[in-house]
Amino acid sequence: MDTNPVIINSIINTMRYTEAEFAPDFRAISEVNNNGRHAAVWARRGQMVTDDLAPNKSVEVLHIKRGGIWQFEAILDKLAKKLYIMISQKNLDQRRKEIEKNGYSTHYLYALLHRNCNLRASMAQLELLPILTEEQKNYREKDCDNMLADWADSVDEVIVAAFDYGQGMAVGATLYLFDENYNQVESQDISQLLVNPEKYASDKEPSLPHNLDDESQPLVTLRISKRTQQEQTSTNQKK
Repeated sequence: MDTNPVIINSIINTMRYTEAEFAPDFRAISEVNNNGRHAAVWARRGQMVTDDLAPNKSVEVLHIKRGGIWQFEAILDKLAKKLYIMISQKNLDQRRKEIEKNGYSTHYLYALLHRNCNLRASMAQLELLPILTEEQKNYREKDCDNMLADWADSVDEVIVAAFDYGQGMAVGATLYLFDENYNQVESQDISQLLVNPEKYASDKEPSLPHNLDDESQPLVTLRISKRTQQEQTSTNQKK
């Protein structure tokens, strides 16, 4: 999986920010009611990743509204035409179970994964095979295009960055490449970057620079040990 290390580093720093860190700020609003705190943490994360990547002219942070009352941020690598989505591992697991159970979802991530329709998971990992009606297909495609708006033609692939949390901190992180049905095509464990950010600099390998209006920064390719679902299964069997 080829990824943009500048974006990955920004996502890591953003998703390390938790409700535990936000709690002191929220107490200025209320010390007896936590309504809205979770959403406020995501709003703070959205501001963090936007501010961090603003100087990079080859990256665009999309501010996508859902239902008029909620918004999420997606990070677009304009040169590679890849869109990065930040999510908790718990939420991602729930979304995958939703497809397994119902065969369809109106969740934003499922709609965006339509852009991965050309990817194919190995036969061993083909788990979720929903059969959609024409109405469902049309709704999903339209929803995807509406979210991407002017950038609809600039996204060829969606990469999911999922984070595990425990005791008020991020304890695990994985990059996923799914097909359009949440079947895993590839994954990369990047948990070490949570505790060892310095490793980021030593793990990246330079690639050919790209230019975007003569203002973009050179991109490099992040090379982190890959851990596919099959490899995980093999390791568990040996234990």
